[in-house]
Amino acid sequence: MIFGDGEIKEATSASPVDASETGSGLTGLALVVNDLTPAGLRSTPLRSSVQEGPVKVNGGLKSMDSFGKYQRDVSDAWSTEELAEEDNAGSSRQDDNYGSSSSRLPGATSNGRVSGQNRHYSEHLRAKGLQRLAMQSSGRASLPAHSAIASRPGLAVRSSSVNANDGLDERPPSSSSLQSLLPRHSQKSDKFDKVLSMPSLDMEELRRLSWSGIPSQLRANVWRLLCGHAPPVSSKQKLEDTLHRKREEYQSLVHDYYPKRHDDQYKDTFRQIHIDVPRMCPLIPLFQQIVVQELFERVLFIWALRNPASGYVQGINDLVTPYFMVFLRQSLALSPEEDMDNLQLDQVCSSAQLQAKLPAVEADSFWCLSKLLSSIQSNYTFAQPGIQQRVVQLKDLVQRVDAPLHRHLEKCTVEYLQFSFRWMNNLLIRELPLKCIIRLWDSYHSEMEGFAHFHVYVCASFLLWWSEDLRNQPDFQHCLLLLQNLPTQNWGEDEVERLLAKAYMLKYSFADAPRHLRA
Repeated sequence: MIFGDGEIKEATSASPVDASETGSGLTGLALVVNDLTPAGLRSTPLRSSVQEGPVKVNGGLKSMDSFGKYQRDVSDAWSTEELAEEDNAGSSRQDDNYGSSSSRLPGATSNGRVSGQNRHYSEHLRAKGLQRLAMQSSGRASLPAHSAIASRPGLAVRSSSVNANDGLDERPPSSSSLQSLLPRHSQKSDKFDKVLSMPSLDMEELRRLSWSGIPSQLRANVWRLLCGHAPPVSSKQKLEDTLHRKREEYQSLVHDYYPKRHDDQYKDTFRQIHIDVPRMCPLIPLFQQIVVQELFERVLFIWALRNPASGYVQGINDLVTPYFMVFLRQSLALSPEEDMDNLQLDQVCSSAQLQAKLPAVEADSFWCLSKLLSSIQSNYTFAQPGIQQRVVQLKDLVQRVDAPLHRHLEKCTVEYLQFSFRWMNNLLIRELPLKCIIRLWDSYHSEMEGFAHFHVYVCASFLLWWSEDLRNQPDFQHCLLLLQNLPTQNWGEDEVERLLAKAYMLKYSFADAPRHLRA
């Protein structure tokens, strides 16, 4: 936690008590502070001796109200009910007597080391464990005292592999707990269906559910709602009427604006778009098809003409790809397991079917892109002041939470603008696989200022992920090469959820210290 002097204070636990017994919002804070360890986030709440009432920190009193607000906010962000259902379906709970044989790690030996079986748990379970944060309602065995506190200040979220000394209190995936994962997606879909079918659509509840991921078959509809492209109504007829009207409006824009691409006034803009589109996702065959590239050219050119304050800027073309992929999957009725990267449209649909389906995909992509860019337009106006401001915010944040990394970058004369400009300009689309970006955007859409404000915390979390690797680089050249070619090609949903969990914790760790984001 950051206090007035800018230092990070780490919580200790002199006389541990069960986390569920405190009954106050401060429990959540204790867990978050204790979880900021170099080994990354832990899925198990630590014990704390924190008492209710005002807390004296550096000579001052800190109100419990902010901690209660923190706990309520955490409850809204994480789908803790699903985790509780998973726990109830799994093995029986452990005894709370710390140090007893029943409270040792499952599969652990007498010296507390974790056996090889427990080092190969599902990454899915570990990532979901992050989302527990401070909202565990039942007590569990605590971590050993020596593993509860970080050996150095700051955050190091790199989490490569689990070794025998990590002390993770994670149970082996029993047959019942593994089977419980199968219906969880169905349970989550049921919750979304319940919200979407309400007579008066509860957007706050929809955002809360969406933060932890949207089921693939519902993602297109939910994104339209969260973007503001579709009206928040449950009536399918009203929804279809509105979307039909917006799609017709877009077709009229194509008719009016697209022929101007050959005019002297606009030919340079169209030429730049025509050059950039084939470079977009060059390793994905879907984006190398002529019909797809022409679709992108129309969307980008019409947006540029309708927004002369910024016009087309390189990097905006990348922002269309998540919308296109999500809406195309829905339009073609593809299952979540079907790979779209190698999809050949002419083999999936006839020419007539494509002509019927693609206009709706194109129109929805255009309107959602417009909504997105309106929230970060300063990123693309003259001199791109929005990006410069956010790079400064990122630098200040990293300097506070990981001073050794910041000093090493300064020692190697690496400027934050040299590597994070692309992170801000392209919203990490060049750094992560597209499937990860789509999952990341579930959370961005559910945040009120996800693409502007929360993105800074995600970038900080992303940089801290590689803290150890960067500090092992000897000079400027090696640091920059790593930052420009980060090995994320094998990332999946688990890594993204851990990235988001760290970003969420960073955001709320600074909830009472907003000065760090003042450029």
